[in-house]
Amino acid sequence: MLVKGKTFDLVNAMKIKAIKRGQTIELLEPINISDGEIIIDIDEQQSSDVKPNFWEALQEFRQQVNLEELEIEPEEIFAGLRDKSPGRDVIL
Repeated sequence: MLVKGKTFDLVNAMKIKAIKRGQTIELLEPINISDGEIIIDIDEQQSSDVKPNFWEALQEFRQQVNLEELEIEPEEIFAGLRDKSPGRDVIL
């Protein structure tokens, strides 16, 4: 294999699973290789095992559902939801 004028012999090839979040790649299993420079081939897969964080899920939901089109009135939905009683008596 030729990379930027250097030749590498592929002695050991292994396939491991990892998760990419931002600029970090987290390995999902331990690897037993010596320290040094490695070359990584990335095979991107869509997996249902990786759950998006809340913000990513919210953004995806907003892209899929047009809330204005549904004509939902939050004041009507949440009216009467909260108990307006003062609560229990506190004895100090």
